[in-house]
This record gives sequence, C-alpha cells and structure tokens, in this order.
Amino acid sequence: MLALHLGVVYIDSMQTERIASRGPYLTVDRGRLDELRKAHGIDSDADLARVIGVDPATLYRVREGKTVASNEFLAKVAVAFPGASFDRLFTVVHPLAAAAREVA
Repeated sequence: MLALHLGVVYIDSMQTERIASRGPYLTVDRGRLDELRKAHGIDSDADLARVIGVDPATLYRVREGKTVASNEFLAKVAVAFPGASFDRLFTVVHPLAAAAREVA
C-alpha cells in the first residue's frame, strides 16, 4: 500500500518490487545533509525540519530511507540550501541496479 502524507510516499513492503520497477528516483544524501545542516549553524534535526518546512518525523523517515521523498520535499530542501549544488543535495537511486547487485 502506498500512502501520501505531508509530501512523502510511504512504502509498504509488498509494494517495494512495484516501486523498484518504476526506475530511478531522488533521495537526500544523509551525510551531505548533515554537513549542510552543521555548516549553516542548524543545531538539530528538529531545527532542520523547521527550516525545510516539514514535520520532524517526515525528515526522519526520509533520512532513514523508510520513505521515498516527494518532489515537494526535495524542492523544499533545495530552497533551504540555495547555494548547494544538485549533486551535493541529492543522490539518484537506481532500484533495479541495486537489486541486480544484491542477487549477484
């Protein structure tokens, strides 16, 4: 089951294969997001969520890879860090390539 709440798509384990077949998607790079947060003097993830304009629980789920971030979430991150390049903010995930590596 997929559900949309606060701009984040929640992934039920039964839908993982179907989502993987959709092709690549963007995610926020956790380490780089931490670097940017610290570089901008943002002390906590709760403060970061406020700066981005999302619920702290939403930020947690996206950072932990428990959800696929919506375009709105990704846009809010880009707006919060306008000086950061696309490559610095986001990582392209290729689900089918990752699945092929796991099988090999």
